Amino acid sequence: MCCNLSCCCFKFYRKFFAKNVKNKVCNENDDLQLQQSSLLTSPTECSEKSPILSLPNHQFTQIDDAKPKILDGARHISVILGDTMCITVRFVSSSNTLVQWTKRDRLLTSNADPRITVETTNCETRLMINEVMQDDSGKYSVTVNNDSGSTSHSLSVDVKSAPEAPFRNPEVKQIAPNTLSVSWNQANFDGGSVVTSYLIEMRSTENSNWSLVCRSKELFCQVSDLNTNVGYVFRVKAENKFGISEPSLESDVFYLRPVRGEQGAESNAETLKMDTEQRMVSIEEGSKFKDFYNVENEIGRGRFGVVYLCTNKQSNAKRAAKFVRCIREKDKEQIREEIEIMNRLRHPKLLQLECAYQMRKEIVLVMEYIPGGELFERIIADDFILTENDCIEYIRQILEGVHYMHQNYVMHLDLKPENIVCQTKTGHTIKIIDFGLARLWDPKKEIKVLMGTPEFVAPEVIQYEAITPKADLWSIGVICYVLLSGLSPFASDSDSETFSNVIKVQYDFEDEAFDNISAAAKDFISRLLCKKPEKRLSAAECISHQWLSRDEKLVTRANVQLPTDKLKKFYYRRKWQKSGNAIRALGRLAIGRMNHEQSCDARQQQSADR
Repeated sequence: MCCNLSCCCFKFYRKFFAKNVKNKVCNENDDLQLQQSSLLTSPTECSEKSPILSLPNHQFTQIDDAKPKILDGARHISVILGDTMCITVRFVSSSNTLVQWTKRDRLLTSNADPRITVETTNCETRLMINEVMQDDSGKYSVTVNNDSGSTSHSLSVDVKSAPEAPFRNPEVKQIAPNTLSVSWNQANFDGGSVVTSYLIEMRSTENSNWSLVCRSKELFCQVSDLNTNVGYVFRVKAENKFGISEPSLESDVFYLRPVRGEQGAESNAETLKMDTEQRMVSIEEGSKFKDFYNVENEIGRGRFGVVYLCTNKQSNAKRAAKFVRCIREKDKEQIREEIEIMNRLRHPKLLQLECAYQMRKEIVLVMEYIPGGELFERIIADDFILTENDCIEYIRQILEGVHYMHQNYVMHLDLKPENIVCQTKTGHTIKIIDFGLARLWDPKKEIKVLMGTPEFVAPEVIQYEAITPKADLWSIGVICYVLLSGLSPFASDSDSETFSNVIKVQYDFEDEAFDNISAAAKDFISRLLCKKPEKRLSAAECISHQWLSRDEKLVTRANVQLPTDKLKKFYYRRKWQKSGNAIRALGRLAIGRMNHEQSCDARQQQSADR
């Protein structure tokens, strides 16, 4: 009788414990919605929202007399810069339990950082970090050890903040007797959330106080009812749901002048459009480069030229200056096309161009400096824990940038791991770079190209058929396949075999690397690696795909750690396989195709002569 009662009590406690653990989690944030009540809580609030269920010791031991088990914990959370981060993980373990929190192999304790507090009971552990900084973003792990073994749980943290200040200083132009138009560039970094509006502030030379004169969702506005012969200065701030940026650089002082008549038939709207066009980068006189920038050390070198770190003398901001050797007029025209394309791409997920200068034998492109390094280099680091959830985050960001490109009729045509870089060394924000092979797309015109990187190029490129923006989606499918498995779906021992595999769309998910990958992820890849472009998803359709929707019923294994051994091999193989060789491989294919076509034409001509 007593035995039966003990058994019943044990079952009751187990069910009651599991039910409470499931229903009381301090810190669920899988949908990336920043919940102030659940994530950004003070230690007291966190304790109130996560009551600890105490069980009798002998019952607890009966449940967990073996290896510990993680019951629940967030997979991905977002916190606001400067707030308190509270992460709670529930576990079951027997006696002699040791719990440790780590970040990049560094043990997290209050001794290491006074902002850190770790609280652990017999069934849960809680990590709190006060006054969160940008460097606190990244991968966190908690390990539970006992005499029978250990288990761990990992999660990624994004630190959200207000955007960076808008790029460069505003430009001002008079469009009516008492009206000015003000235009500006968007912020390079949106703080992890979409910029919702820009705040335009003004002061006069007669008053040092700044006043808000306009709030705009566009990159320009009109300011009216101003006085002539008075100097005005403008600055702009960017705003997202997490806050307002620091102000941009100030505009030059602008004095209203008397205007005769209507000054032509231009409407204000047309003038504003002209102002926006004037903010676009054009090639300036080379002597001005040293007037505005100090050149520092070399940070990159490739087929295009050399990249140097430089500093803007006015703002002290770090920039990357790409020196491209241009002697032939053909080379100069290619750079002008690249500048035209980058002028269209004002988006936080795309590398931004600040200005360009014509030297005697080279053109200098001054762009934003991105210190985080290549994405794949980050995720193969020994202290990085890669999960499917991370892959979702990275692919979503790539698609946001590509979707914007396609909306502006630009095709990248060289999407590959080397061209996806991290904004910072610790965060999860990425940028797409290198628009040297990008092309403008006109739906009414047929475009054929024979360039790219063999492992990532679409079948229609290899077969020299008309291309569309769907060629970029094929490349994203390949990147996603590699990111999840570390395997390249079409790579072979030779370029010709790789091309053959691409044309045949010869790939599968049979390798053991896909054993822990969700069916939704495989479906996503399959909808991109379609030979016929019209059957592939568009960038907009990709963003709406179930795999990127964070539906827990579909992405059930999103937090399982993925092995990166194969990804490391892929990365190091790509390091020595220079992109120039890959492009030359397609060049050889082009020559071979041209010779083949010429041979066919000659045979046809001979037949006709007979």
